[in-house]
Amino acid sequence: MANWSVLLRKSRNRFLILLCLGLIPLTGLADALPRHSPYPGGIAVIPLVSADAVEPKGYFHKRRIMISKNRGKWYAIVGLSLDLKPGQHSIIRIDTQGQRHRHFFYLQDKKYPAQYITVKKKKWVTPNKKQLDRIIAERKIIIKALTTWSSNPSPQFQLVKPVQGRYSSAFGLRRFFNKKPRRPHSGIDIAAPTGTAIHAPA
Repeated sequence: MANWSVLLRKSRNRFLILLCLGLIPLTGLADALPRHSPYPGGIAVIPLVSADAVEPKGYFHKRRIMISKNRGKWYAIVGLSLDLKPGQHSIIRIDTQGQRHRHFFYLQDKKYPAQYITVKKKKWVTPNKKQLDRIIAERKIIIKALTTWSSNPSPQFQLVKPVQGRYSSAFGLRRFFNKKPRRPHSGIDIAAPTGTAIHAPA
C-alpha cells in the first residue's frame, strides 16, 4: 500500500502552507493555480492587493507561506491544517519595503467521515516504549523536512497520482482505534500490489 501525503499535513507544530479568503470569488484564475477550497484540510487561494514587482513574503501562524504570481497578480497559496478552527483568520504580507500588511480570510467548516477500527494487537493502538521512541525519533525527521522553506519562482501545482489503484482510505478520516480517538488521516492511501512502481507526483 502506498501512502500519498498530498499538499497537506495535520499538525500545529509542523507545517501549514497557509492562506485563504473564503468570501472572495476566484473565477477566471488560470488552471495553474489550485482550486480554492477554504476549509480545514483544504487549499486556500487568496488574491493579494499588492503593487510589489518582486515577490513579497507571507506568514501564517509565524510560518512562511507560498506566494505565486498569476496573470500579473500575486496570490497566496495555503494548505490548511485539519486542526484549524472555522472562522476568521489572517495572514501577514511583508512588502519589499519591509512594511507589514494583514489580510483577513474566513475558514468554512467541513465534516469528515469517521472510521471505527477494532484492532486486536494493542501495540498498534497504544505503543510501548520502544515503539514510542521510534515514533518520536521519526517525527523529528518529518517535522524538520516539513518546516524547511525553499523558494520556487515557478511552483508546480498540478500533481499526478503516484500509483494507479483504488483509494483504500480517504483524506481527513476521523479515526477511532478500539473506540479511542486518533489523529485524522492526513494522507490518501492507494492500494496497489507489492512492488508496484511509484511515480513522483510532481
